[in-house]
Amino acid sequence: MDNRVYVIQCPDYGQAEERLVQLVGLMGGMNSFVNKGETIALKVNLLRAGTPDEAVSTHPAVVSAVARMVKKSGAEPVIVDSPGAGFRFTEKVLTKIYNTNGMYRAADESGAKLNFDTTFEIVSFPDGKLIKRFEIITPILRADGILNLCKLKSHTFTSMTGAVKNHFGVIPGLAKPGYHAKLMDTGRFANMLLDLMNIVSSRISIMDAVMAMEGDGPSGGDPKQVGVLLGGTNPLALDVVAGEIIGLPRESNPILLEAEHRGMQPNHMDQVELIEIGRASCRERV
Repeated sequence: MDNRVYVIQCPDYGQAEERLVQLVGLMGGMNSFVNKGETIALKVNLLRAGTPDEAVSTHPAVVSAVARMVKKSGAEPVIVDSPGAGFRFTEKVLTKIYNTNGMYRAADESGAKLNFDTTFEIVSFPDGKLIKRFEIITPILRADGILNLCKLKSHTFTSMTGAVKNHFGVIPGLAKPGYHAKLMDTGRFANMLLDLMNIVSSRISIMDAVMAMEGDGPSGGDPKQVGVLLGGTNPLALDVVAGEIIGLPRESNPILLEAEHRGMQPNHMDQVELIEIGRASCRERV
């Protein structure tokens, strides 16, 4: 897998579309990741109902910008996620979250669809190192391709939530607590996430780190301006760079530690090819 990570400065969401077009353009353009006529799931982070200023979810400006690029490429974008643990995956819950988090606005601005299919299927994964089957929401399974639009946040359990952890949203809401209950050790939970990342296989990851969350994340922390957007095809690579940006010690990131145990790369900054666009310097931010 490509270990390049592209980072571009974006001090505010008013510049998000311009900067995302530049970021994705340097990665080969959206036509490199989607094909005409495809249905593309935009896997956002919609943990709970929270306004965009709370930095709980992927910002609607990022979602609408990516959706417009997908539409321009001739594909159909669908905004998809299942809320966090403890929330039912129902149309009523989705309606509230879409409204509060700005997804209705993102859909209206871009022509994207909002997912209201709340079914799921059991998917066998015999190649999983830890988990051999997953409950996965149907719109992810039915999509021709998946774009991972994650949010950079601190996390009280896994220390950080980013590109790899965002895949946990493909598990239907009330199934999530079961994974937490069975995998109370952070290493085992991280191993589950790595299995899930492999079965979902998103085509590209774009991380919203314009306004991140620090403190009691992923839900109760405080907004923190970081002022960058990240892109790449390897979710692990984005998480390596994101950890560097926020100064998270590698030994405190269970996903990277378990990736190393599995022999998965990158799990260290030395294994990433970092491409910083303009004045977006990750090393200066650490």
